[in-house]
Amino acid sequence: MELPDLLLLHFFRRRHEANWNEVREAYPYDDRRLREKLAFLETNLHILEHSGTGRGTTYRLSRRAAAILSEGVAYDMMRRLDKEAIKVRILSLLEDRPLSNKDIRSFTDLGRKQVTGLLKELETDGQVYSSGHGAGALWHLRVKD
Repeated sequence: MELPDLLLLHFFRRRHEANWNEVREAYPYDDRRLREKLAFLETNLHILEHSGTGRGTTYRLSRRAAAILSEGVAYDMMRRLDKEAIKVRILSLLEDRPLSNKDIRSFTDLGRKQVTGLLKELETDGQVYSSGHGAGALWHLRVKD
């Protein structure tokens, strides 16, 4: 299981059920990649199930996954990801599109200042740069030649 899978599990562990737009906000990959990830978690790992179609689709943890998580077996989904894992996650998401501080907060459960600190570290390391200021600022992956 990869980090994006665990982040989705964490999201569903907290929410139990969500519609397409809610999942999309919490998982800022492009729509195609998100659909593939949801399908993989449903058909291959049997962690999610869905009902409805199109915009009315609702996703939820499968009974099996909910039972495992409620027993606390194998992992603790409520624990925050460590700092380096979050940095890796931010960099992987920036490969797809620029992100705001708010976007990053939605999938890390970190506060605004914590996210700003991580982004400043990545900026100092020459991995990201920002455009804009304040709430409208977007962070971009610095492409190395």
